[in-house]
Amino acid sequence: MNIIVVDEDEVPDKSNRQKILVALLIFGLPFIGGLYVNVYFNSAESDEKWYNTLVKTEFQPPFYIFGPVWTVLLVLNGGAAYLIWMRSGFGEAPLAFVLYYIQIILAIWYVPLFFSLHKLLGSFLVLAALWSMLCIKLIMFARIYYFAGILVVPYLIWVTFNTILNFSIYRLN
Repeated sequence: MNIIVVDEDEVPDKSNRQKILVALLIFGLPFIGGLYVNVYFNSAESDEKWYNTLVKTEFQPPFYIFGPVWTVLLVLNGGAAYLIWMRSGFGEAPLAFVLYYIQIILAIWYVPLFFSLHKLLGSFLVLAALWSMLCIKLIMFARIYYFAGILVVPYLIWVTFNTILNFSIYRLN
């Protein structure tokens, strides 16, 4: 794996205005997308009731854990994307940002697919696609800025766990 180390002197200057706009794009769009999905599928109580009726594995975490964990991981993920932008900008790493937004869309779509539409196999397939995107993105981010790649690792671990969990729930139900 080729790791590109960028000397601090080579990092392009970014204005505060640019930094704010990019932060809004990187953090704001996923937040708005997630908010839209939660409002559109506004059935958290019925989702939890349905979820509680499922046969689950022994390693199943409590229902209330998922929201906070996903939130923290998506913030780390956004932080990694922001660091990539700070190092190389959009023009120097366009595929990295395409992968970032594809995996955000997959992560956002997983929630209603599993919890509201109760599509266990479909949600597993979405997680498998998300896992694949994260593996590619981790390598790509690490090549641009090693620390940004490291920030993706907890997200990849969680999605790996979630994918195994989702497949187990699919098989048991």
